[in-house]
Amino acid sequence: MTREEQLNVLSAHQLSEHTLDFLNSIKFKKYDKESRDKFKRMAYINNSPEMMKKIMDAKYEMGFCETYVLQSIPFSSQKARCLAELNQERKSVRRFGNDPINLNQVSAFFNLFYTVTGQEEFDFKGVSLTQMKRNIASGGSLYPTEIYFVNHRITELPLGVYHYNVFTFSLELIRALPTAAEWDFFYEIIMKADSSSIDFDQASAFVIFSSVFNKQSFKYQDFGVALSLVEVGEFIHAAYLALAALELRGCAFGGFLSKEMHQFLALKNSLHQPLFCMAIGDQLK
Repeated sequence: MTREEQLNVLSAHQLSEHTLDFLNSIKFKKYDKESRDKFKRMAYINNSPEMMKKIMDAKYEMGFCETYVLQSIPFSSQKARCLAELNQERKSVRRFGNDPINLNQVSAFFNLFYTVTGQEEFDFKGVSLTQMKRNIASGGSLYPTEIYFVNHRITELPLGVYHYNVFTFSLELIRALPTAAEWDFFYEIIMKADSSSIDFDQASAFVIFSSVFNKQSFKYQDFGVALSLVEVGEFIHAAYLALAALELRGCAFGGFLSKEMHQFLALKNSLHQPLFCMAIGDQLK
C-alpha cells in the first residue's frame, strides 16, 4: 500500500458503486409507501392460500444420493438441553400482553442478548492489545452492528430513543419523545396501520439493528457488506433466544422508511444504515 492509502485506510470506505447501489435499492423509501408497487408481490403472497401452502411444503431436494440418517440421542449436558429448549421456544410473535415489560426485564434481555463477556490481552508483533470479548462473533472483530432502543411503554424509563452501549451496559438517551406528534412520526416510519399484522400499540419497546458498513468495508471492501449482513442476522437470532429464555415475545421486521429512520436515530454517517427492527413485549396471558 502507498503511504497515502495507509493514511486513509480507516477513514475512507472501499465500497464499489455497484454495492452502494445495492444498499440503496434495499431501502424502503417514502414513495414506495405511497405507490405500493414494492408491496404488491408481498401482499399477494401473504393473502394467497396456494402460495402459503407452497412455502410451507418447500424444501431443498438433492435428488438421488446415498443418505445417512443422523442419530437422535438424549443431550448429556444441561447446557445442551437448555439450548434445545430455547430453540423450541424461539419464534416470532406478533401479539403482546396488555402490561408493558419492566426495566428489570429489559436489563435481563440485554444481558442475554448482547454483552461483553470478558477481555483478552495479547501481544501482536510487539504491541500490547486488549480485546473486549462479546457473546456474538464478528468478522475481523470489527463489530459494525449498533443497537438502538425505542422505549414505547416502559414506565421506569423516559419514553424516547436510546443507543445501547455494550461496553458500559447502559442505554444512552438520544432524545425523549414526550409528545403524540413525535410518536406519530415514528409510527409513520414503521408504516403502522390498522391492517398491520404486528401489534405495534401493545409493544413495550422496539430494538433497531443497524450497521456501520464502512467499519468492515475499509478492510474487506465489498465482501464486508456480506459480513455485516450476516452479523445482523446473528444479532437478531441472539435477541430471539434471549426473549425465549425470559418468556418474552418479539417480532423482527424490515418494513420501515430507511431515510426517515436514519433521521429519527440521529445517525451522522451516510453508511450507517438501519436494517431491521424488532417489536418486543410481554407474552399474552
